[in-house]
Amino acid sequence: MCSTSGNRSFPVNLSFTPDTDLYTSVKEVFSIEFQWTNRTTPPIFTNTQKGILDEGGIGKGNVSTIRWRGMNYTLQQAQISTPTHTGWMFDSAKAGKNKADLVLLFKTSSTTVSERYIFIVLPLLQETVLSVEPAYLRALSGQSITGTYSLLNCLPAVGSREYLYYTTCVEPSAKSALVLVFYQGCQVSKVTMDKIAAQLGVTVNWPGLSMPSEILLSPPIAITREAFRAAVRVSALGEAESRAPAQFEDRGTESYKCVPLDPDSSVVDNKLQINTSTGEVRKLKEILAERDGLRKAVGPKGIEPGQLETILAASLGILLGLFVIGGGIYLYFYFTTDPNVAWPSWTGQTMGIVLTAVIFTIVGILIGFFAIPAPQ
Repeated sequence: MCSTSGNRSFPVNLSFTPDTDLYTSVKEVFSIEFQWTNRTTPPIFTNTQKGILDEGGIGKGNVSTIRWRGMNYTLQQAQISTPTHTGWMFDSAKAGKNKADLVLLFKTSSTTVSERYIFIVLPLLQETVLSVEPAYLRALSGQSITGTYSLLNCLPAVGSREYLYYTTCVEPSAKSALVLVFYQGCQVSKVTMDKIAAQLGVTVNWPGLSMPSEILLSPPIAITREAFRAAVRVSALGEAESRAPAQFEDRGTESYKCVPLDPDSSVVDNKLQINTSTGEVRKLKEILAERDGLRKAVGPKGIEPGQLETILAASLGILLGLFVIGGGIYLYFYFTTDPNVAWPSWTGQTMGIVLTAVIFTIVGILIGFFAIPAPQ
């Protein structure tokens, strides 16, 4: 549920003009990871009236994701809309160039988290002349671009990926949403912006912000400088924070004290495996089946449990057998051969052969014991 004292609208406006000193004072390290997918076909609008792009959606594969607090959030919607956070730009020159926003909506399938949604806001800054601009937006505008396209192209350049983040409540689900605003903006040429606007039939105003039916947009509230200091933080996105999320994550059982668990079907070494997409506990039989499959794929490693005892028993049996055979041969000739008759020449070598075999057997056991790796 949402906090009764928190923000309750999206977007959130400011009742004051921010400055660099304020943003510097609320800087804080924030851990979040993006996995942007590539597409080979140019992006298009599926709804020109609302500016909705053919990105994300329920049940679609190969979509961009966010990993935050151990959970995966999947892209549900991408929209080109009217500016939503222009007042958050302390650079008045950039604020004046903010003609539209690229707004991305991510959602997790977990029902246990408080922040079920993540909004990413990328202000689009119109430049009269621009030598380099996002290939994704150029392709969206209808320009002929070769290669692949990714929403990653729309992020500011590395080194300028600072963002503001805050949480707010969305109705009617009463679930919180995390909002990231890349206030440095994304530079786009006037030519590209005009071509995109023409597709949407825009002459003056870009499409208003639109959300799926599960989210009801409330009239924006305006927060004070004091409220900003309390509720908003600034961080920066690095290159290392764009990597593939793991499907499963190990967690200690102490974090699930109020969750009914079967220690015989879910717990391994006092840990649980959690599906990061759904938040559900992974069954022990699934973990063991995957582990057995991996072991079979790479082949046996070292001596398996119980094999060492078998090898030692067999080796000792062989040694004992050699002693018995060698000793039996010696005793046979000792008691049956006339003392005045010479023994066959090979009988004198019998014990030497036996001792040599014993030494080689012992050395082989020691080499095998210390050289073969333990089972994984």
